[in-house]
Amino acid sequence: MRIQSSSTTKPISLDGIIRLCGDLGPFQFIHLFFMNLISMTAGIVAFYYVFGAADLNHRCQLSPSVWSNDVHYKPINQTHEALINEYIPKGTDGKWNKCMRYTTNDQHRTLINCPNGWAYDRSVFGYSFTEEANLVCHSEPKKSWLNTLMQTGGFSLLIIGSLGDKFGRKRTTIITTILLFVLCVITQIFMQWIPMTANANSVLPYLYFMTETPLYLYAKQQYTELEALLRRIATRNKRTEEQWYPSYQEFLRNQSIT
Repeated sequence: MRIQSSSTTKPISLDGIIRLCGDLGPFQFIHLFFMNLISMTAGIVAFYYVFGAADLNHRCQLSPSVWSNDVHYKPINQTHEALINEYIPKGTDGKWNKCMRYTTNDQHRTLINCPNGWAYDRSVFGYSFTEEANLVCHSEPKKSWLNTLMQTGGFSLLIIGSLGDKFGRKRTTIITTILLFVLCVITQIFMQWIPMTANANSVLPYLYFMTETPLYLYAKQQYTELEALLRRIATRNKRTEEQWYPSYQEFLRNQSIT
């Protein structure tokens, strides 16, 4: 909303006052840095499905009587490789069958499902939720359920913007960031996601210093808080009070007139 000044021909607006306080100075750069950390954390969550439900190379584990502790997808020596080739058939692509193995190594052997579980390849994704929950073979369709839950959570973005308009960007950001931190802690109990949790932890202290946006304070007619914020911006950007405060006073007078 622009209001005609009584002393000049140029309109006075809140955007103009913010420019007088310094619209691209140390204050904005500091907050931009920490806000980007929050965005990075949200980005990690967005890519969770890629790593949490990764498509891993896997095969049936050998029977403990054949090879104890057969948890490595790749053979650890030639003897191990020979036993894998003996008990696990290969497909046309030259890879071991992912869901079947032979019961014995004699001529009467038959194919069965993996009674001893699976051995996973951790060379690309490490330890993932696919391995934790064995989302392979007959359980592989459950990955689509996980993806559905992820997409359902994405619908919350449709209401976060409205919540920010109603309750303020600061309050909405604090609530969503704390919720994300709690979820990171919960997943850290089950998964090896230390970098994600550490990233969320680094943002939490910033929430105490985070400011509300001037436009929100103006829209809610919280002029006392708006003046304090503008003074804080001007001080951080090394602007004197004479550079912005007279225009702000005239701006408030015009508000009372209208």
